[in-house]
Amino acid sequence: MATFKMGTKNVVSQSGTAEPVIASNVNIKDAFSTLDSSATNGPTSGTAVTKSTTLPIFACRAWVNFNGNSVDGTNNCAIRASGNVSSVVRTNTGQFTINFATDMPDTNYVMIGSSGNDGTTTNSRAVSYNASNAVGSCSIRVTHTDSTTTNDVVVTVAFFR
Repeated sequence: MATFKMGTKNVVSQSGTAEPVIASNVNIKDAFSTLDSSATNGPTSGTAVTKSTTLPIFACRAWVNFNGNSVDGTNNCAIRASGNVSSVVRTNTGQFTINFATDMPDTNYVMIGSSGNDGTTTNSRAVSYNASNAVGSCSIRVTHTDSTTTNDVVVTVAFFR
């Protein structure tokens, strides 16, 4: 089996060959959109471990780590890192709209999140839906245990479908 090294749009090398470029403009999406039923899927050691090669893999479709306390002149939050998120807009205290770079296939996705203030958080926090889901964005609310909204310094959210 060959090992491929990928560039941003090109296969740049293959093990066992001296060819510098094998293909360009490769679309590898299909390789990651089907059920993995290979023998390498799942745990491989231990006698009490049940190996399943038939379960589907539900990947994270979008995620973001942003500063809810830091916004620019149009209320865009400072994003530390993200995947498939184009922007985060603070719409009110503790309320944010996360915009997806590529729309979700429908509105039946799941959102999970956490928040805090760089290690100084003493109250429990909750990250929840603030409005109905949309395919292009999701509105969230960050609250303390007493239900007051807060612009936390660290807000992390992931979306699964």
